[in-house]
Amino acid sequence: MSRSVPTAAYAILGVSPQDDFKTIRKAWLKLVRRYHPDVVRGDVEGATRKLATLNDAYDKVRAHRAEGKTTADDTLERHRQEAARRAEAARRAEADRREEERRQQEAARREEEQRRKDAARRAEAAKQAEAARQAEAARKAEALRQAEAARRAAARKTAFTVAGRFEHARRIMEPAPEKRTLLVA
Repeated sequence: MSRSVPTAAYAILGVSPQDDFKTIRKAWLKLVRRYHPDVVRGDVEGATRKLATLNDAYDKVRAHRAEGKTTADDTLERHRQEAARRAEAARRAEADRREEERRQQEAARREEEQRRKDAARRAEAAKQAEAARQAEAARKAEALRQAEAARRAAARKTAFTVAGRFEHARRIMEPAPEKRTLLVA
């Protein structure tokens, strides 16, 4: 490993190479709490990238501090922290998957509800159209019935008038009965 000081990593954490490890760790934890994706609202992807940058800087500072004096405890701690990070990443991925599944179920539920509402509207429109069609058919049937009644009344009137005229014409045309006069003597 090189003995060069990773100044950029110290700058990212907001500490100097002269600070003790406890101060560096405290600064790192403070930044992690501030930029953790579960805490940040809005730009979760940006927060995830920022957190990865912070973790990378912290790892570089730790590696720089531990160069030449890595102990079994440090290795164990590093593995434990990496396992914790992986577990956290897996937990976040699972939470994201569940959230996406919940959103999809909600969207499917809303879509089904909209389909039911549309079907109910179509059924109501069909019912109203059928009622209007039946009302129109009843109106036409009534108009036909009234027209037929008027035709029959006119036919009866005409029949009476024609019959009356024939009777009148027959009387006129018929020779008048002879008047017999009685001669009284």
